Amino acid sequence: MGNRVYYHIYSDTSPSSITSLVFTKSGDYVRRFFPQQRLFEPTMVITGTWYRVGAYDRQTDRLNTFQIVLATDSDRSFVFLLYHDLQWAGPAYTTEPYAQAGFNAGDARFEAKIYAGLNTGLLTVRSPTSFASESCVEWSRQQPEPSAWNGGILPCPMTRTQAIAAGRCCYESDSQCYRSNPNSNNCWLHQARLGHNENSAVECYVSKSSNIHGAGAECCYDFEGQLITRGTGAGTDDRYRSFVLPVQHFFEDTLPYLQCCMISTDVEMCNIYMYYRPLRRGSNTMGQSGGTWGDPHFITLDGTSYTFNGYGEYTYLAISNDQLPPGAFQSSNRAHVFMSQIRTMPLESNDVTVTRGFAARSSDPESQPISITVSRRENLIMRRGNELLEFEDNIHMLFFLEMTIERNPIYSTILTLSWTIGVTVQIKLVETTSPSVALVLNVAASIADTFRERTYGLLGIYDNEPNNDLRAQNGIVVNSNALLEQIHRQFGVTWAIDPDTSLFYYESGQSAEFFENQNRLFVPSFTEPINTAAEDASFRRTCKIDANSSSSSSWNTAQRTCYYDMSITRDETFAQTSFDAGDEILAIKADLRNPPLFNVELPVSMKSKHGEQIHLIIDATSNYSMSVIVLSADHLPRDATFNTQTKVFQWTAIEGEDYVRIRAKDSTYNLTSTHDIVFQVEHADESSGIQSEMQSSLFFLAILFCMLFK
Repeated sequence: MGNRVYYHIYSDTSPSSITSLVFTKSGDYVRRFFPQQRLFEPTMVITGTWYRVGAYDRQTDRLNTFQIVLATDSDRSFVFLLYHDLQWAGPAYTTEPYAQAGFNAGDARFEAKIYAGLNTGLLTVRSPTSFASESCVEWSRQQPEPSAWNGGILPCPMTRTQAIAAGRCCYESDSQCYRSNPNSNNCWLHQARLGHNENSAVECYVSKSSNIHGAGAECCYDFEGQLITRGTGAGTDDRYRSFVLPVQHFFEDTLPYLQCCMISTDVEMCNIYMYYRPLRRGSNTMGQSGGTWGDPHFITLDGTSYTFNGYGEYTYLAISNDQLPPGAFQSSNRAHVFMSQIRTMPLESNDVTVTRGFAARSSDPESQPISITVSRRENLIMRRGNELLEFEDNIHMLFFLEMTIERNPIYSTILTLSWTIGVTVQIKLVETTSPSVALVLNVAASIADTFRERTYGLLGIYDNEPNNDLRAQNGIVVNSNALLEQIHRQFGVTWAIDPDTSLFYYESGQSAEFFENQNRLFVPSFTEPINTAAEDASFRRTCKIDANSSSSSSWNTAQRTCYYDMSITRDETFAQTSFDAGDEILAIKADLRNPPLFNVELPVSMKSKHGEQIHLIIDATSNYSMSVIVLSADHLPRDATFNTQTKVFQWTAIEGEDYVRIRAKDSTYNLTSTHDIVFQVEHADESSGIQSEMQSSLFFLAILFCMLFK
């Protein structure tokens, strides 16, 4: 029996073994295809099945079987389109356009000329070239100026290395375009156009955060790791960020791109698209990272290292709504967009304190406090508000409106918390064995550059001025080279939180007041450990320190903190973990080192007339005083010149499209950046010359007329 349509409703109000199986399978689908979602347990599932249906009532020699599944838990809903056997699909068999499956507004409107299917891994569009151009023009007429919606979007990192480092706070890899993608269609939306001498993307990154309009950015990089700012290989501003508004992103960003740039053969259509979805240009404002690890060692956002052995709960990283005042201020009275706190406690030996808790909350109206603490029984407790959070075996991400929590699928002891405002915190769970078995949290934080001069707490003020990083809440700045006791008493303990502002979850017998009291009473040992010659040699090997280095001042942060923790705990695993944590943050800061930056006034595209004289100063500068920058021209338009000494580019414009690419290399730090300018040169307008000749003729006739009648 065929050519039938069936439906069935499964509800938790009518439980049965079949209902249980359907619920389990629906939940499995959500886990598989929407891994960012938290645990989904449906309360109702509706299935509709088209069983062996033909294209028409009487055309049944070819039959299709497919199904739609709607599942809900009364809070979230998911729809799945399942295909079992498809024997017919398009105009080769029917007089209609391709068979279509998807969603519409329910208003009976249907456009027969477009076929589009969209899922997590497949995108297919069939549209006549002429209609694609018409659709592109129609789309463009409905678009506001980009400046109406793309303000406040994060800038693109200049290089792929920067993008990877900035990924901790601001960017994530595009699932359709990354280097290790086994899919042969990798980066297919960012391929160069034939005949345009463009670079194709080999890797793209999308912004983790949206601006107030829901817009985001995509940044794409070529085989050299340089940001692409020209042609279809480049990333653009997206009117809607795909992760938050995937449907709007598809219809307002992706589908118009396909019509304007990939289906239409008219180059002007692609230029129209890129006008309303501007190409991303690069910037050296990528934000920064800091963190704490081991027997608490800290490195601030500006790179200052220090040790603070507190016992209590402290403001770790807070971001104010506005710039901080230069003097003293009360953090509890300030409005903030983000607040995070850490809890540090001693192990059995009072000489060792470690981080045992982290809590945070953004100012988003949907936000709830996130609390991650180690219990008395050495278990990790993770809560959001009053809700206990747990990962199932095959679930690696919990998704909330204002943030996500991801468990590393390979190293389950690593958690990454990402807030949409541009803050990411990575927590690594470490087990110590000496003086006793205990769990310790290493906490690293990364923030976007938009928060410059707005941070405070133990991670310091992010303003590229390391000298003021150890600023106490009373406004006093402590020198980072001060003694441990000075840093403890004059800086660290001043950041103890007000119990009324605590974001933590407390076990029975614990309270914010308890930790406030411990902060006042606890006095750690401020004596540097003394080791025997044999111990010193062993510790140096563990911490990768040259046996011949006579002064610890030559050691880097990773080596110094590893040696300190090894001396205090005699726990090689704990010390090695400190080395790895310090080394990772140092590597991130090195990767964020800025390549040369071209003068910001330079355009990425210019329109001109044939024969017009173009004169540009193309120069690049560095943030580092020791840098030596060498300029060179990778590509020049025909008959153009670029003087590497005077930095002057000159060209008499020739009708058509061409571009200049200048390369700037920092030979001191081996950093490179490039800048492209596309020239769209139109045919010279002869009307101005004709008009000038007519005006001259009229002027001559007027003089002649005056002479005749004088």
